[in-house]
Amino acid sequence: MIPARARHQAGFTLLEVLISFALLAAAVGLLLSIVSGGLAQVRMAGERTEVAAIAQSLIAPLGVVEPLTPGEFGGESEDGRFRWHLRVEEVPTEALADPFAEPDPTDPEAGPEADLEAGSDSDGRAGGRAGGPALETVETAEEALGESPLEAFGAPILYRIELEVAPSQGAHVHRFATLRLRVPPPDAGMP
Repeated sequence: MIPARARHQAGFTLLEVLISFALLAAAVGLLLSIVSGGLAQVRMAGERTEVAAIAQSLIAPLGVVEPLTPGEFGGESEDGRFRWHLRVEEVPTEALADPFAEPDPTDPEAGPEADLEAGSDSDGRAGGRAGGPALETVETAEEALGESPLEAFGAPILYRIELEVAPSQGAHVHRFATLRLRVPPPDAGMP
């Protein structure tokens, strides 16, 4: 007969074995979820890299290799995995500030330059600055040419470029937007 003390130390009980298997299964499950999450992130990063490369290949030559023409264009990547939609539009000139505009003398924010008149300083005294000679009126480029300098030399045109790239089999859309400033060709708009 085996003494009671030896029977106690002979091996693991069924309960101890079941608990260790449950802990092992939980650890393996956690490890698999971490690995699958990492693989999904690697796949998403690869897709984003491909989308960025497609976007760069579509946007980079615009206005450099080929002229910018307003309109909408679309297509697919060479391997057919991505579809894209490109929109080029001219930004209206009303949206841009004219750097050659004369300040409004009634505007309180126009500063002391708006108060200066030919022959007077900012205090309204005749004779120019510090009692010197009166300021002389100089003909501006606009007056000399009959049009603004930007119009005379071909004003640059600002274009808004918007690109959407999406996987052919997915619904997630990647959006890119940029602005391009280009001078029109010499023959465009010139008499």
